[in-house]
Amino acid sequence: MSLDPAPALTAPTPTAAVHLPSTWWRVDDHRYDLTTRALVVGVVTTDRDAGRARHEAERLTLEGADLLSLLGADLDGDLIEEIVATCGVPVLLEHPGGAVLGDLDATAGPGHLLGAAERGSSVLLGGGGSVEQVVERLPGRLLAARAAGIVDERIALDVSSAPAALDLALSLGRPVAVAASRRSSPPGTSEPTDAASAVGFATVTIRRGARIVQTRHVAAVRRTVDVLAAVLEVP
Repeated sequence: MSLDPAPALTAPTPTAAVHLPSTWWRVDDHRYDLTTRALVVGVVTTDRDAGRARHEAERLTLEGADLLSLLGADLDGDLIEEIVATCGVPVLLEHPGGAVLGDLDATAGPGHLLGAAERGSSVLLGGGGSVEQVVERLPGRLLAARAAGIVDERIALDVSSAPAALDLALSLGRPVAVAASRRSSPPGTSEPTDAASAVGFATVTIRRGARIVQTRHVAAVRRTVDVLAAVLEVP
């Protein structure tokens, strides 16, 4: 999928932390309270090499990942099933088989959403690549998911390709995901690639209201998420 460059995200003032109303996201049998605590999604980057992919998934889980993302990973189906079975956390896939059906942007047809509803899968809805595409399409994607029969508690929104659309996504009332480092960063974007930048990006976006952070740098972002949760829990 081709992603357009996203404008840089401007850091808020120290008093700009967002306290959300009670917000829940259900994945499999897990029901996450995201009112003050963000989830960390560990991004598996290894392709084809079964041993390395398995090791990476296990390492990210031990570092504190709440979920694992295999979006875009070129891995054998049996290996994916093994990772799902052994790591003990929900897995995001772009096709049936994971607890969360992700990478659902504006190109996904209604069949994807109907299938997710029938399987009881959770979904991570995107709106396209650019800020303009996300602003234009994301509200319609949310309405389409609801019309397909997916309950709100199983819907989250994804502005990884356009973090400047975060405020718009938050106004739709569902948890919002951002990317503090993905499998690969599109050329020309401001997406962080090293651990220190990922921590800074996660801090800014969580304070602004994001509650799902996708990253390769799980250990560092995990510590940040825990500290911010403690801060946000203060009235």
